[in-house]
Amino acid sequence: MTRRMRLLPFLLLALAFSPTPAWTSDMPWVAVSKDKTTFTLDPSDRPFVPWGFNYDHDGKGRLIED
Repeated sequence: MTRRMRLLPFLLLALAFSPTPAWTSDMPWVAVSKDKTTFTLDPSDRPFVPWGFNYDHDGKGRLIED
């Protein structure tokens, strides 16, 4: 058995029993805005602006996935 294969069970156990990071409880909920046109962060009503999505389009504006 390779060294990586011997370490795999220990890695899986460490991940299974690791505590949830504290920052997850501080994340605001994303909700539909009151006027139903955009998204906001709840309860502050600040706009939610997503970034980092990998959608691309062709020259006519169609999504490549379509």
